[in-house]
Amino acid sequence: MQFDDTTFSVIKRVLREQGRAYAPRYAVAFVFMGIFAGCTAFTAWMMKDVINQIFVDRDPEALFWIPIVIAGVFVAKGFAGYFQEVTLARIGNRVVAEMQERLFDHVLKMDLGFFQRSTSGDLVTRLTHNVRAVREMMHMLATGLGRDLFTLVSLVGVMVSLEPALSIVSLVSAPVAAVGLRHLTRRVKTAMKSENAALSSLVTLTREASQGIRIVKSFQLEPIMRRRMRDAISGIEHLSNRIVAVQASVNPLMETVGGLAVAGVVFYAGWRTLSQGQAPGEFFAFVTALLMAADPMRRLSRLQLQLATCAVRVKMLYALLDTPAAEREAAQKPALILAGGEVRFETVSF
Repeated sequence: MQFDDTTFSVIKRVLREQGRAYAPRYAVAFVFMGIFAGCTAFTAWMMKDVINQIFVDRDPEALFWIPIVIAGVFVAKGFAGYFQEVTLARIGNRVVAEMQERLFDHVLKMDLGFFQRSTSGDLVTRLTHNVRAVREMMHMLATGLGRDLFTLVSLVGVMVSLEPALSIVSLVSAPVAAVGLRHLTRRVKTAMKSENAALSSLVTLTREASQGIRIVKSFQLEPIMRRRMRDAISGIEHLSNRIVAVQASVNPLMETVGGLAVAGVVFYAGWRTLSQGQAPGEFFAFVTALLMAADPMRRLSRLQLQLATCAVRVKMLYALLDTPAAEREAAQKPALILAGGEVRFETVSF
């Protein structure tokens, strides 16, 4: 997985500012992710005993203890997945709340010139839409580098321990997928920048129409406002479709590469089984691990595109936070106390 300098710098700052503060909570989530990944890999490993002991050796004892073990593994996997999701969701919601408070406090320190230069739609977009991108990036990093990476490494470990030669055959196609993903990442970043600008225009038009409705009605500007809004909505729709098309391109790419890998594995394993008479349990366990590795591999392949998309929005958020405030509050200033007051009119007439 390769990132350009901009995406990498944004990820590094998010991890430094938010990841470090919530490291203990993420550690708890990673424990549940490890249990989830271990249960997934153990399920694939058990296929060897299922085939060899039940269907080949016809062991009656194995018919009882293997299903019990498999059921227990899936129960543990389910609970681990539940606690992992709940923990990450709570961390993400806390991150959004803190970032929104921080951003709003920073905006209040700006002078009037800043508000004249910045549109209200842009500020609203950054305070709502862009702030959520921080949570999305943290969540994707945690689940991608935690759950999916743990699961993939565990399944690859099962594959290598069962069939080292077949593992090499199945991983040959990985460089082809990496080249395709690099091209898709550049395309989605360009489209995402345009979509953020269009979304900001949409929010600005909505606020102008609602706050200046008297002017719109007085000068009969409804057709102009409709045309501007229609153009903004159409632009967002077009850009959203482009982004979806690029992100969806990952699926056929990974399915094609994965299909070629599975086909090569089946051919090689079938030839070796027919020619050397090897027991089928190891082969079925290997194929199970290979097929189960497809989902985390697919999610990890999409992770690069998704992080690049979030990085564009998070960078816009940090650009606002890094704008120096015109009003600098003194660290030890006394609190303003109003003991009383009155309003007096003298020599007033109309």
